[in-house]
Amino acid sequence: MDLIITGVGGQGVLTLGTIVGNCFLEMGYDVRVAEVHGLSQRGGSVLVHVRAGEKIFAPTISAGYADLLIALEGIEGARYVNYLKKNGDAIINNEIIPPPLPGISIPSLKNIKDVIKKYKVTYYFVDASSIARKLGNIRVTNVVMLGVALGLKLLPFEREQVVRVLRTYIPKKYLDINIRALDAGIVAGRDIVSR
Repeated sequence: MDLIITGVGGQGVLTLGTIVGNCFLEMGYDVRVAEVHGLSQRGGSVLVHVRAGEKIFAPTISAGYADLLIALEGIEGARYVNYLKKNGDAIINNEIIPPPLPGISIPSLKNIKDVIKKYKVTYYFVDASSIARKLGNIRVTNVVMLGVALGLKLLPFEREQVVRVLRTYIPKKYLDINIRALDAGIVAGRDIVSR
């Protein structure tokens, strides 16, 4: 499976890549995780490639070959949707974080949806940031999005497996809210399926 995870600096894109990669490792797959994060500490674009299979040689995914895109921010979802293969899947957080550049025009969510629609992919827009805020911490948006992917059955992981990996990589004081974020995301993903 080839997976692209994207967002902006500070959203936990790299953490999510580590969690997903380790879930695949736990299943016995060969895994490669490659990160591209230029100005990520200043709210810039962050891109993580996760590749899992019997034997993985190249760490990055070419445009048009990814199975799944998880975008923690709308603009980044539109920027990297071209990585998806035909009939691939995209899960995109509704939140738009304006780039830290003066005088730049910010696309609306409708503009972003129009870009995504041009590609022959299945896409789901999710209000993951609102779910995270209701839980009390916007920083768990990344784990909400992971839960949505599980609820939509777009990743081959079981909830318990993800919780085991979270226990390894999330500091103990943040573990409870991350597990609640995962569960809330799973419910949101299942709600999308049932519509």
